[in-house]
Amino acid sequence: MKTEIKTLAKERPALSVLIVFFLVIILMIFFGSILSNNSPPINSPPTQLNIKQTGSCSPTWQCSTWEKCSANRTQGRTCILDKLKNCTNTDDKPKENRPCEWGREEYKKYARSVLYDNLFRFNEEFIGESIYLHGEITQIIQVDKNNWILKANTGRIYDAYFFDDEVIIYFQSSERLLEGDVVDIWGEVLGLRTYTTVLGAERTAPLIDAKFITYYK
Repeated sequence: MKTEIKTLAKERPALSVLIVFFLVIILMIFFGSILSNNSPPINSPPTQLNIKQTGSCSPTWQCSTWEKCSANRTQGRTCILDKLKNCTNTDDKPKENRPCEWGREEYKKYARSVLYDNLFRFNEEFIGESIYLHGEITQIIQVDKNNWILKANTGRIYDAYFFDDEVIIYFQSSERLLEGDVVDIWGEVLGLRTYTTVLGAERTAPLIDAKFITYYK
């Protein structure tokens, strides 16, 4: 009897250790399940917001015809969004301004009349500017079929035109001019050009890129 009591006394510590061990495992499993339920899955997709669509937008524009070329060589138009499409997006709005080139009508309307003395003396200030001159053709050089270099004496107004101020003109046209033609010239100032005369003297004159020339028959 005494031997059995001693054996049980020795087995009690081992039994206690086993019980504590199992309790720890149970607690770990319990708390682990709680944490796993509160944490989102690692590979779970992001939350997507359901955005209510208000309808597709296909903007159409109603544009007026282009206006005539203005004095600063631009032309405009007006473009209005088609309200029937219920669109407010204006990112793709068509251009309402663009550069343009003058025609004969615009040159006659906007080109400046200048005095020869100012054109020669202050030539740098006129480069690129559109001007009007009246004069008489004194020499014609044909470069190729439709390209010409003209010399013309422009006029000063007293009681009548008196042509004595020379300009050099580049002109592209299929229409032929003759020496002695009295002309109206609309063009752009390119600068000054120096050339050698038949007698070997050097002479400088304003250089004009003529856009339109009208001669008097």
